[in-house]
Amino acid sequence: MYPVVEVLLSTYNGAEFVEVFLESLSHQQNVRISLQVIDDGSTDETVSIVQQYSSQFFEFELTECERNGPAKNFMTLLKNSKYDFIAFADQDDIWHSDHLFNSISRLYDQNSPALTFTAVQEFDSKTMRLKNIWPKKYPNNSIAAIAFENYARGCVIVLNKQAVEIIRPKIPRVYVMHDWWALLVLQSCGRVIYSQSPEIDYRIHDHNFTSKNRLSFLSFIPTLFSGQWLAYSQLQELHRLHVDQMHHDQRIQLEHITTLHKYVFAGFKYSIHARQKHRMNRTHEFRLRLGLIFVKFLVRNTNLE
Repeated sequence: MYPVVEVLLSTYNGAEFVEVFLESLSHQQNVRISLQVIDDGSTDETVSIVQQYSSQFFEFELTECERNGPAKNFMTLLKNSKYDFIAFADQDDIWHSDHLFNSISRLYDQNSPALTFTAVQEFDSKTMRLKNIWPKKYPNNSIAAIAFENYARGCVIVLNKQAVEIIRPKIPRVYVMHDWWALLVLQSCGRVIYSQSPEIDYRIHDHNFTSKNRLSFLSFIPTLFSGQWLAYSQLQELHRLHVDQMHHDQRIQLEHITTLHKYVFAGFKYSIHARQKHRMNRTHEFRLRLGLIFVKFLVRNTNLE
């Protein structure tokens, strides 16, 4: 009997792409799929398309809600998950037929909390041409390296049950996205297994949620006035919820970063002297370090401590 993988999917106005994704999902080899869907108030044909595929899976459940956003929807789905392997999915990608089987194979011999993810093949939605393979590598054993950049696209993340049991009881009050949060928790409290071989074709188009929310230099301006840096607050929340479960070296790294805002020159010293690279792109790394110089002013309004 093939193992069951619980696939969590949040949809919203995805009629243009979701059928191609569901077709690739229905062709996953050597697994049975329990598909759990939350639709976020779609106004197109997304719901009817998803329902047409309900018989293609071992189990199927569809819930409809009104614009909670993907991060909250995935956390809701994760909270209600019940099987030994749980996979995140996006509505607009194309999965290679061996993605789920390869992923759970990497997790099978793990007796502790573990997360696996792979690189993705990015392709242009208009030309269908391959653009890039991302990420090229993963900085294992360093919470600092992923503190300000998410290396794991949600659509390639697969968790074992032990990983879910760490995340589920301690839902954060503030976090950027569900996939980044899961990666941070497992890097600091469990194990992350990265495969450089792409198992998903990741569609680049004008409506990607993550591409619309990438950090820009100008985004530091409203952060400066609001006094709350969301990525930094996410790290503070990670420490508050999971400090007792963290690996010692990861806890030390995290505590170094999350106390920078308490001292006037701490951010400046860290920006100048830190050897650890925090962003893959050099320009983004420069912008981040510039922001960290002013971290005491960027992080003023927080009730997470």
